[in-house]
Amino acid sequence: MYRSRFSCAFAALALIAAPSGAAVLEWPGAAPCNGTLQACVDSAASGDTIVVVSEATISGGVDIDSKNLTLRAAPGLRPVLATGTGISASSTDVENLVAVEGFALRDGRINLNYSGVGNAHFTVRNNTFDSSSHETSTGISIQNAGTGTTITEVENNRITTGTPVLNSAALRLRANGGTLAGQVVHNRLEGLPADTSGWGIMLDGVGGSVMDVALGFNEVRGNFSRSAIGVSEGLFSSTPSQLKAHVYSNVMVCGGEFARGIGSTINSGNINIDVINNTIVSCSTALGYARWSGSPGSGGIEGLIRSNVVAFNQRGMFLNPEFIATIEESENLFWANPFNQPGPDASSITADPLFLSPQHPFLRAGSPAINSGYPFSPLMQDNAGLPQLDAAGLRRVRGSQVDMGAYEYGDTSLLHTADTTNTLGHITHILGAPFGGGTGVRLQVTPSYDGGFGPEGPLYSHPFGVYLAGEVWRIFSQDFAHIPVGAHFNIFAPEPGNGVFSHVSNTGNVSGWNTRIDHPMLDNQPDKFVLVTQNWTVGGANVYNAHPVGVFYDGIEGAGHWLVANIDQPIGESMQMDVGFNIYTQPRSPNAFLAEASPATVTGQVLTLTHPLLDGTPCAQLQVTRNATGTRISEHFDVRYDDTRQRWTILHHDAPMPVDARFFVLVDPHQIAFCRGDLFRDGFE
Repeated sequence: MYRSRFSCAFAALALIAAPSGAAVLEWPGAAPCNGTLQACVDSAASGDTIVVVSEATISGGVDIDSKNLTLRAAPGLRPVLATGTGISASSTDVENLVAVEGFALRDGRINLNYSGVGNAHFTVRNNTFDSSSHETSTGISIQNAGTGTTITEVENNRITTGTPVLNSAALRLRANGGTLAGQVVHNRLEGLPADTSGWGIMLDGVGGSVMDVALGFNEVRGNFSRSAIGVSEGLFSSTPSQLKAHVYSNVMVCGGEFARGIGSTINSGNINIDVINNTIVSCSTALGYARWSGSPGSGGIEGLIRSNVVAFNQRGMFLNPEFIATIEESENLFWANPFNQPGPDASSITADPLFLSPQHPFLRAGSPAINSGYPFSPLMQDNAGLPQLDAAGLRRVRGSQVDMGAYEYGDTSLLHTADTTNTLGHITHILGAPFGGGTGVRLQVTPSYDGGFGPEGPLYSHPFGVYLAGEVWRIFSQDFAHIPVGAHFNIFAPEPGNGVFSHVSNTGNVSGWNTRIDHPMLDNQPDKFVLVTQNWTVGGANVYNAHPVGVFYDGIEGAGHWLVANIDQPIGESMQMDVGFNIYTQPRSPNAFLAEASPATVTGQVLTLTHPLLDGTPCAQLQVTRNATGTRISEHFDVRYDDTRQRWTILHHDAPMPVDARFFVLVDPHQIAFCRGDLFRDGFE
């Protein structure tokens, strides 16, 4: 869960604790979970967790009635509900806590409803939804119909749906009389290919309610005629409600005659909406602020429109005249929007954003949006309780200043193959790379056995590092073993800036087999994502460290630090002085995550990864670093693509993969969109 600004609400919800006798049950398993899943749910005590360890189709749906319960898929599994069934929970209790994680639904919904006088906390995470036709809908609905506070966390769900009814929504948060606060982050929504009624993501406040919700890093595609992201006050309700929406770093690609991007509609209450660093493309109206038909005209909309990229829409902005004075639009990029009301502020840019493609609106080199964003938008995103990420789940600020739009520009991924022209002995030269040896370049490298698409390379099983000679980076074997012709390496060159730095072992930070990283981006932050690659250049003393390395977090003494460690078994070999390392760090996200081995994901030496961008994508160039918090992976490893299962895997050389092994894995969505040829399928170049 992300750090949140909802401190008072979360403080109240902290009282919702699992009873001392709370249990973790497996289904199917021992009684009372040896029958249907519904019977297991009915028999579970309040506060229990049910882990589903089967991918067999679950019939009948699931109803969680008035109890605190976590319903979760086992790691590596995706339980499937029978078509037309869903998961629901309702409670009038003083307290309610429900989490649903890791399920697949077809023509069904997850509906969570609280109507009590106390507090509730609903989490919906890592689920997939699919509609069988345009006339059927699926998705998520969460409602607080009580008088207390409901906190919601809706994260990393993927929804492909129709919204056949005008006021339907694929993902709806609704407050009717109480308070609803929380976050909707990293979700991917796609309307089926037809003009679609309703909303993609909707915040819906009625009946005197209060809402305060952050919407970040979501991607909404398709023709949602109400809005891809909509904020509505007082729909069929004259009692004023108060809504605050923080809309940061989202991507909306419409493509339909009646599709809308971000919409805000008021009745008699108040909407405060900040629209910051979003990308809105190919909509009928990109930004529309209006009043519900029949509204008495007493409610208002206010807020900011800043640092967005609004391009190739029929209308860039369409604000009711009464809201023009209360909406501050400045420092955006507008391009190829034939109509705007009002016109862009003088501080905004009117120029081609240089997208790689309208369907994949990443920025190209030379885009006027690069380093041109509102300087304080990262701070505003932070104050909204959102981490410093862009819509791809990677670092929000990479260059000298934040970029406009949802995607940051600058990182580079490529595949390097050792051949007779670039390799001699234990060194292979990365020739013709788009990155040079400029200040701050810090490569990350992962061996890739077959480069994802073959031919299969020879097994490379040696400790390695990188170094810079002149303007050319080189990969070398720390133990002087020859790098065989045909060996493949994934290379990630993050744009210099936040989260990219070097570390050198010295007498002040070495303890036995590890070296402590002292850095403000990592100190006392155990939930960070970390990659490491040895760098001979920054050490400066020509010291080789011929050991496999990994990272782990040590917070035993209350002053937590990340450490780089030699992870040879049975114990780590002592860390020498003046050993250099490249460090990359960022907040964790669906594309920068911790992969944990489990019985369901391990076969022999192989850990199988499941990820929507990696699955079926042999050209992906993922980066992997060992996380030594679990069992240390003392042998070397590589990544390789399993053609049969169409999954990427991590192979532990010469030894079985421990079932509690852990790896940090980074996925670059820009590289994947480019290598799959997605960018030019619409004929745009």
